[in-house]
Amino acid sequence: MKKTASAAEFAGEQARTRCKQLAAAIEAALATPDAEAVHALRVAIRRLEPSLDVFGHYGSDKKGKKIRRRLLEILALAGEVRDCDVALELLSNRRLCAKIFTRRERAASRLLAELKRHGAAQEAIAWRPPIHARSIRTRSISTTARRELRRAEARFLKSGRRAVLSAKDLHRVRIAAKRLRYLIELFADLYGPAAEEWLAKIRKVQSLLGRLNNCRTVRAMVSDLGGPKSIARELKKKQRQYQARFGKLWRKEFRSRLFPAAFRSIRQ
Repeated sequence: MKKTASAAEFAGEQARTRCKQLAAAIEAALATPDAEAVHALRVAIRRLEPSLDVFGHYGSDKKGKKIRRRLLEILALAGEVRDCDVALELLSNRRLCAKIFTRRERAASRLLAELKRHGAAQEAIAWRPPIHARSIRTRSISTTARRELRRAEARFLKSGRRAVLSAKDLHRVRIAAKRLRYLIELFADLYGPAAEEWLAKIRKVQSLLGRLNNCRTVRAMVSDLGGPKSIARELKKKQRQYQARFGKLWRKEFRSRLFPAAFRSIRQ
């Protein structure tokens, strides 16, 4: 895709690709709802979301709201399954793992029921054609990319600076990192190798904060299931370790802006 392409043209191409990927992820989860398939399903939804956010109208307003609602429903159910998978990976207590496995089976059943309802895979494919970026039809994709990436970068850096000072803001920077990562992926074709360099930095942050969040999530699950307090204490200790590592990483990698001042690496 050339940088002179309109945002509407780019939006249509990216939406078609991501809807196809989502449909494939849904089919894979329906066939074998294991940890890998459920994780891939969640990632496919996350990769589609920037297309809906950046390019405004996705079909009619009514249809756009319906799509978002369906994505959020599937994402929430997949998240319940994913939380159990993370807990089973982190824990070794047999009795506790047995309870979590039962919870996972129930959550997976609810997810599969939702995916089967109305034929979610076919529904995802059907979302491809009706994308209408009326408000940005005359804007070049390079202009749109710079605007969106600058905004996401500013939110990410602001939340990161706050998170270094207060653990209360760690969740906020984690959300900002996700948003920035999937925006970079959305516009990656415009920036070539530079995009992968940016993504590598963001993934480091996501990896640390993801592990920290896993500890927090599993702690809550252990408490809810009446698990040993010693497990909760160990998970809290790991949380603090990840928090300290995040602070060191942030000070080392993000003292300045992520993107070059003029985006000179943009492809012609």
